[in-house]
Parts: sequence; C-alpha cells; structure tokens
Amino acid sequence: MPIPPHLNQVAYHLEVPAVANAAAIVTAIDTAILAIGWTYNGGTGYYKSPVDAYGRFVEISFDSSGGTNLKATLKDHLGRSYVAGSRINVTAGHNIEIWYSSFYIIILNRGNDHYMTIQKLVLDPEDGDAHLNDMVFSKTLQHDGASDNLTVRQWFAYSVEASAYNVATPVVAIFETASLGAGTFACGMTPIGAREWWPMLVFGNDGTGVVRYRGKIPNMVLVKNSLVAAYQKIPISINEGDTRTFRVLPITATLGARCAIRED
Repeated sequence: MPIPPHLNQVAYHLEVPAVANAAAIVTAIDTAILAIGWTYNGGTGYYKSPVDAYGRFVEISFDSSGGTNLKATLKDHLGRSYVAGSRINVTAGHNIEIWYSSFYIIILNRGNDHYMTIQKLVLDPEDGDAHLNDMVFSKTLQHDGASDNLTVRQWFAYSVEASAYNVATPVVAIFETASLGAGTFACGMTPIGAREWWPMLVFGNDGTGVVRYRGKIPNMVLVKNSLVAAYQKIPISINEGDTRTFRVLPITATLGARCAIRED
C-alpha cells in the first residue's frame, strides 16, 4: 500500500535556540529552505517554493526590521496575497522551531506559542490543478500586532465570495467533533490500543454557496488532545511497517483535537 500523498512529503525540522532577534530567524530559514529547492524571490527574506508539475507554488516574504517581531506576507501562485499578514513576537532568548518542506513552512515561538504557517494543499485524489485555491495559512497575529485566531485555531484560504484572502471567512478546518459523534472521537485509540489520527481535510465555499473539498494539509494530522501534550513527540504509522515521528503542536485545530506535524 503506498503512503498517502498528503503524508509523503519529505519533512524537515529545525530548532533555533535562544534567538537574539527576529533577524536571526530569517537567517536560519534562509539557510534551511534554500538547501531544499526554495529560491530567492528578490533577495534575502523573499522566497519562492519549488514549482510543482502543475506550475503551482507559494511565496513568502519576511520583514524583521522591527527587531522584536517577525512579519510575513504570503502569496499564492496567482500573486494573490493576504494583505493583513502574519506576525510572531520575539524576545531575545526565545527558542524557535521550524518545520518545512517543498510546499510549507511552519514557524513556532516556544517562548509564547506564537506561530505562523504557509502551506500548499495536496489535492489528492484530484489532480494538482483541479482548482486555483490551494494555499492555506494559519497564524496568531496580524502585521499590526492584533491578536486573532487564538481560541480554536482556524486555517484560512482564498474566499471566492470576497475575492480575497479574508480571515473573517475561514475555510472549514477539517471537521467538527460533533460530526463524528462524541463517543467516537472521545476515545482517540483503536480497540487494540493504536493511536487514532485524522487527516486535516480542508473545505471551502465554491462561490455558489456549496462547500466543497479543497485538499489536505501536507504532513499534518489531528490527534486527540487529552491524550497528548503540546510539543510531545509521538509515533504515527503512515503505512504498513512505516512509523514516523510527529510533533504535537500547541495548536487546537478543532474541538477536542490538536495538530501534529511530521518531523522525519
């Protein structure tokens, strides 16, 4: 049986201990992602992901000039951007963790749990050009420092209705616990004691009022939050005889579930 495509991206993880300032995060990211095929898109701090077989990619640009905050502007392959941006606040001495691959970057400040992501969906079982709206992101702060998305963490995508990336209209992030039934989701373990996990399925309005499947978030799954702790490393089987390490993030993606990102 093949590994599910959404869990089959080569995964990388980087720890940046005791950063001096926001610029130190950009320096670490620069070295890491250029080594796996990302390219400069205007110099240091401006990056374009590898282009896939369908001509799709994502872009991210960083601004560390504030010293104690790192801002990011995100763009999809059509040049559409999220104008309010993403931000994490940084204090000297904070430890930063970064998970990255060809089509995503996740930056997490362990000093305050601020985070930001940019991710290109895996459209499986559809072809990679099945629709145009394949970039998603999540974050805790906007460029101006305003807090949002702090309770149940939503993922956001292009709003067909608003013709913009609009955090007031999040995508349907995965599922709601109630849709599975309280008894089903409450256990989190199979009858023989194996850990249950769920793919992070993303849905969104197609512009006609119909909510449709958009894709899966790569290398990320949901696990029952009462059975794990933030930052815990857990083994998850992604295929018969193939168990990988996933890191539980301090991100509650939906009621009763936490996100976990593949680390190896």
